Amino acid sequence: MEAADKELTVRSLGFKDEPESQPSFDFADYPVNFSPMTHLSAIFHGREEVMKQLDEALEGPSDKLRSVLIHGLGGVGKTQTALNYARINADKYDAIFWIRSETTLSINHSIRNIARGLKLPGSMREDGNDEQNLMAFQSWLRTQAARKSGRKWLMIFDNVENIEDIGSKYVPTTGGSAIITSRYPDTALPTSSEILLKPFSKEDSIKVLRDLMTNATSQIRSHEDDSALKVLANKVDGLPLGLRVIAGLMNVNSRKNMTVSKFLNIYEEGANELMKNSDRIVEYEGDSTRRVGAEHVLNKIWHMSFTQLENKDERKDEARVLLGILSLLGPDGLPQSLFGPDMAAANSDSELHLICDEDGLGLHAAIATLSQMALANLDGPTITIHRLIQDAYVQYLLDGERKALEDAFSSAITVLQQRFPHQVNGRPMHGEWEKCRELVEHTKWLADHYSQLRSILTSFPVKQDLAELLKHCAWYLFEMADHRTALHMLEIAQDACAEKRSELYAHLLNTIGCCSFELNDLQRCRQSWEEALDIRQFWEKQNVPGAKEELANQFNNFGNLESAEGMYESALDLFEKARKIRVKLGTDAIVPLAVTYMTTGRAYFLKGMYLEAWNNYQKAEEIFMEILGRESHFMAHEFLEKALTISELREAIGDTARVLRKKADILSSGTEDDKQQSNLLLVRVEHMLIDQMGIVFNSEHESEDEWDSWVCPYWR
Repeated sequence: MEAADKELTVRSLGFKDEPESQPSFDFADYPVNFSPMTHLSAIFHGREEVMKQLDEALEGPSDKLRSVLIHGLGGVGKTQTALNYARINADKYDAIFWIRSETTLSINHSIRNIARGLKLPGSMREDGNDEQNLMAFQSWLRTQAARKSGRKWLMIFDNVENIEDIGSKYVPTTGGSAIITSRYPDTALPTSSEILLKPFSKEDSIKVLRDLMTNATSQIRSHEDDSALKVLANKVDGLPLGLRVIAGLMNVNSRKNMTVSKFLNIYEEGANELMKNSDRIVEYEGDSTRRVGAEHVLNKIWHMSFTQLENKDERKDEARVLLGILSLLGPDGLPQSLFGPDMAAANSDSELHLICDEDGLGLHAAIATLSQMALANLDGPTITIHRLIQDAYVQYLLDGERKALEDAFSSAITVLQQRFPHQVNGRPMHGEWEKCRELVEHTKWLADHYSQLRSILTSFPVKQDLAELLKHCAWYLFEMADHRTALHMLEIAQDACAEKRSELYAHLLNTIGCCSFELNDLQRCRQSWEEALDIRQFWEKQNVPGAKEELANQFNNFGNLESAEGMYESALDLFEKARKIRVKLGTDAIVPLAVTYMTTGRAYFLKGMYLEAWNNYQKAEEIFMEILGRESHFMAHEFLEKALTISELREAIGDTARVLRKKADILSSGTEDDKQQSNLLLVRVEHMLIDQMGIVFNSEHESEDEWDSWVCPYWR
């Protein structure tokens, strides 16, 4: 067969013609390691057998996925074990990926960081979405890692709650290694090996506790102290987290001439009755059969730590305030930058001034105290806390410090409310997505804590400020197409909103309607929008600032619903009401006005009135292109991302290449960063065509017709 005929056959049938060499467009600087920077503690003593088991399970053929589940009690050291394995085996892998897996939000956040670290196309764009980052990462695993460069990788899914949360969407099918950590033994993959991580033996517990003590020589002075150390080590039944907290307490008190035997006396005497009669507050196997009257193990240790923070003579108010906030937000990745001096200036009547002072000394003192007491850690520029410590401190406050719990909630809400970007009068938030991503997970944790407390404590006060925070957060999630998480947070916001006829409540209803519309729950959508419209018409008559713009938003949304259900006359009437308001508002509503022209055009098109449809589409295009300039790229990217998702799901190489080329074309007229992304996309397209369709790409001679010829005829 002649070369020209062969190329024609390849292009016509879509068969892959394997090139002699496979060029790579991998821009990462290897090796890459996304493991947390949290300090590794000494709890790995005695884990040599576990490390050996991991080695054996993860060794094998490079073309298959090898996975291990590490499961065990909360506080037994699962995360630290996986982290230590990654550290000591770093030289074996080109890439180590760490994915926090408690929620979909934490998974997506981790994958976004990975996409950026690998310098994948589009990952640096602020308006990039989670699906785009996931597909780019999957493409890296499918091509650069598995087929071209043969990169060896290890992926760690930390704190998995349900195997379905990571399942087919996030777990790679290409050759590599994966570790899953979880409290639950049923979170294994079908082919996973399993390791049950057990507490330390008595001998190992004693050695670990001694190693964790910073002043062991001054605190262990006699045979009596040696005996006391053994008793203390056994008090936590070998749980590493408990050993760390005991050591932290002893380290804090080491300068008070407190020997181990003296500390044991305090432990035995302190708060004994309280701990005997309290409910269980952490999941702990050794406590599962405890009868009332028998003592808690972990809870008593934490109670001693928390009591010391409350002791006014100890001057640890900064640590107490910070721990309260940490206990209510996400356990990982809380930025220290949240606690700036502007926060204290705006909230002078709260305790935030203790950790938000001008020179930052209060925050640093709080972090140092909590780290020394093994209650929190620094992870680079962020703060982390163990989930069990979060639960224990919330319960401690709930049992005896109710006012302090309410203050902690108020402080946490204030911090997030002032830092989370605000959505204004229905306008898009895409310019603030980067900031939203950093805080959305912490906002969800706070909302869930509030919901849990309200369910068990009806007297817990309604937090109107929380409803305001969730308003902005839910709209961001709507823009990110995470509709179910948005609805979950909106339901909590409705409970937190005391005034059910307020503009705030109307905003919540409107977003509920928007999410329901996208999920095709048109009945709930209509009910929510009808109630929101009634509220907004009332406030518009009162001439409340911003009410007219919100009413126009409601008219336009309702028009979309009517159009979706085939009621085009009603839809056009609603769009016209929205248009009149937006024209009067002028430049403040210029983008929404373009949207109204676009939705009006769609209604006319569906009605068969093509000239009217064309006229409205032209008006929308004029606004997007002439007034917004580069911002019009955002709308184009939205449509192209949907097209890209469809073509990749269909594994249509020609279609995918066509969409990527159009994205590159749009980006080429943007900023320098956009132009760089455009070049990366063109390189990606070039190698895609060569590797998978046998087509030699020539940008100098390309034409629209030639690009169209690579698309499946059915979809042209």
